[in-house]
Amino acid sequence: MSFDPLPCPQTRQALALCGVLLLLAVGLLGSAFVLPFGGGSFALAMLAMGTITASAYLLYRTWMCMTLAYWIDRDGVTVVWWFARYVIPMTHIRQIVLGAADRGPGPWWTWPSRYIAVLDGGIYASVISFSTRPLPEQLLLVTPNGVVGLSPADPQGFLAALQERFRLGPARQLTPGWRLPRVASSSMWRDRLGLSLLALGLLGTLVLFGWLSIAYPGLPEQIPLHYDIQGMPDRIGPRAGLFVLPMIALLTWLVNGIWGGWFYARQPAGAYLLWSGTLIVQILAGIALGNLMSP
Repeated sequence: MSFDPLPCPQTRQALALCGVLLLLAVGLLGSAFVLPFGGGSFALAMLAMGTITASAYLLYRTWMCMTLAYWIDRDGVTVVWWFARYVIPMTHIRQIVLGAADRGPGPWWTWPSRYIAVLDGGIYASVISFSTRPLPEQLLLVTPNGVVGLSPADPQGFLAALQERFRLGPARQLTPGWRLPRVASSSMWRDRLGLSLLALGLLGTLVLFGWLSIAYPGLPEQIPLHYDIQGMPDRIGPRAGLFVLPMIALLTWLVNGIWGGWFYARQPAGAYLLWSGTLIVQILAGIALGNLMSP
């Protein structure tokens, strides 16, 4: 049996804000294309990408509210939203409590689903909240693995269904906790070293594109793109040819990032090697770019 939560009060405002951010991103991208290519247009394009990223994250948090549901069967309670599942076996539910002290919602960046977060539950220390309402309005399921907060729109019906399934007894024993897609559940997302290497790789790529964009208006239309062993230019071409180097850096980051993510579960050291290799390629690309842009 499925139960919906109480409606999230900020859903409409969040969807409207997503629309505003997307319109702003379109305007920024349009301005970037209108301006002569250079540092200004690159900055506008990066600001547009940041705005799109913020809009996507806000839409994700809004979608959490819109797809949140509680499934009850004789084996347990499953909290569902989008691709995520959180399982509470029926045999693990020790007590059901109505509400707890309100210590405030989750951090501001979790808006509009600020009650889908780990909250300070007062005497319960922390509450894994899957709710659209503050703690005093939640049903708290006390289990050995922690306290879980829910906000069904029909709490009496929810409790009646829970008691009925509990009397039937479980048909199978469930494993408590999260059920996530393989990609999302990878320990790579909790590896600070790995994430730092990936972030540095992305930053290095952006630095190369930004550096070239700033210098681009001052470069001659035709420049040396390659030098022979004696240091003499043996290939002259349009200055746009310099973008090959940042593109190589970007392609390396993408390929090594994906390959390293696949390799991580089998051999983390191999993934670190790939991600570190990305940084080496970007340093070499930066040295080459600096030499080609020098008069």
